[in-house]
Amino acid sequence: MKLLLTGVTGAAGCQIFREAVTDPAVTSITILSRRALPDWLTKSIPENDKTNTVIVDDFLKYPANLPPKLAAHDACIWALGCSSVGKSEEEYTKITYNYVTHIIAALGEVAKTRVDSEPFRFVFVSAAGADPTKSSSKAMYGRIKRETELYLLNLPVESRIRPIILRPGYFYPEDPNIAKQTRSTAERALSVALRPLVSNFWSSNYIPTQEIGQFAMKAAKGSWGGSEQIFNNNRMRELLRGQEAS
Repeated sequence: MKLLLTGVTGAAGCQIFREAVTDPAVTSITILSRRALPDWLTKSIPENDKTNTVIVDDFLKYPANLPPKLAAHDACIWALGCSSVGKSEEEYTKITYNYVTHIIAALGEVAKTRVDSEPFRFVFVSAAGADPTKSSSKAMYGRIKRETELYLLNLPVESRIRPIILRPGYFYPEDPNIAKQTRSTAERALSVALRPLVSNFWSSNYIPTQEIGQFAMKAAKGSWGGSEQIFNNNRMRELLRGQEAS
């Protein structure tokens, strides 16, 4: 499988990258990034010869020669995102919604190349707050995440792109070196007290980053077939446990 991947310098994306590198079903990984991958990340990932990084200066304007190359992949895991804290609605919308609509536009040739094959799977790492039944979805981050989900879910069948939405709850990097790079000092201090409470008493809203990585990779490979396209925190963990038990 040829995989497209974004957001690898984030806590979830870093773990997804690690899972992809160690997955024998993945023959090549193309990372879309605004800059060269930092040393802390490359040193944390097993050495491999299947990763290629493509520098994208602007996720709203892809080079003309890039879209055909993107369409040659089998799946994309979109883990690129940011906190809404300190962001204007315009800025947060650009990163969360507009970046996604532009990558989908860039994947337009998928409709031509996958007419008689499996659809291109687009795995979008959303958030629990995007659930419209939750009060938090009224907040800016939940509302815009949900708008992005709806855009993806309403893609025409003719696009040959199958969207898969992941809504993880609270997660924190298990690797302290990754945590140091992806979480602020205040967040790391808070997690010391918060993680045991959330994992033990609010487990329905907690998921280890390793499980996010595992689930995202299985989704990209088509492990979760059928009509189900939105997977909340509980459902992801339930399906992973089911596979372990089988």
